[in-house]
Amino acid sequence: MKLGLLLSWLAALLFAALVPAVLFYVPAASGPPRILSLAFSVALSHALVLGLPAALLFHYFRLRSLVWTAVAGFAIGALPVTALILWTWSGPFNTWTGRTPTVISGVPTWAGILEYAMFVGGAGFLGIAGAAAFRATLAVCGAATINASPPHTRRGAVLASVAVVAAIIVFEIPEITKDRSCHNMFRDGRTSVVPRASLELSLPVEERPKLATVLEQFAAFHGLQFRAEPPTRPPYFSLCNEGGLVITGQGLGGEFMIGVHYLGNDDAWQPATRELIAELNRGWTGRLQFRDSGHAVAWPPGLSRD
Repeated sequence: MKLGLLLSWLAALLFAALVPAVLFYVPAASGPPRILSLAFSVALSHALVLGLPAALLFHYFRLRSLVWTAVAGFAIGALPVTALILWTWSGPFNTWTGRTPTVISGVPTWAGILEYAMFVGGAGFLGIAGAAAFRATLAVCGAATINASPPHTRRGAVLASVAVVAAIIVFEIPEITKDRSCHNMFRDGRTSVVPRASLELSLPVEERPKLATVLEQFAAFHGLQFRAEPPTRPPYFSLCNEGGLVITGQGLGGEFMIGVHYLGNDDAWQPATRELIAELNRGWTGRLQFRDSGHAVAWPPGLSRD
């Protein structure tokens, strides 16, 4: 098989995975970049395991129309998802989307069928996009058929190089964009961190800006780095220092869950934690509770009172 043909098919397979991965990620671009890497890994496995055999089979039987391309792409995207959904429906369980039941005792409701149909349709659309990218790449390279004579070796080399570089960048995105600041408790390779203290603050959404201001001032006073997302009304915040103290908070409806983490082995976390509790009690008297393994407690275990 000629080098030009090999390069063309390599480029086509990679673009067949890159295009649907990007289309999947764009609507959720505010999410972590590793989603793009994960989407590309899934799409590439589809392209290699299902797409390549299908392409060879279609070329052998000379099924080269756009309709067959769309049919094959939809099947490659939708069938694995359909199989997964049917497998999840194999047992007695209940699921909801919001307050709408989608599965009751293992039987999907009409709302559930509609939801899963939209999910399968979305996967099928991504499959069509991948198949279209595969076909377009081969067409540009002049290798739309296996017996094309001769394919454009230079075009194939250029597109293959671009696709390989793009694939490497996508795979490396999690490492390139890794948060190496003290806010990332897992930057040293650890896989889990247990909070030293868990606080629960009753906090209406409209009071989140006030909380952000209090915490930012608290961080500045104690020499902590402060991060809030978004800055105006944060559903999430983090305070940390290079000594291993990390205080995180997440807004859940009318509650704000706060965790005090410490990566060291001494009690250096305790003074700041006691002062944080005092600051929250001053600003929201009677609305702060403490938790231990999900249960309400009078005071955080392990935290001395003075």
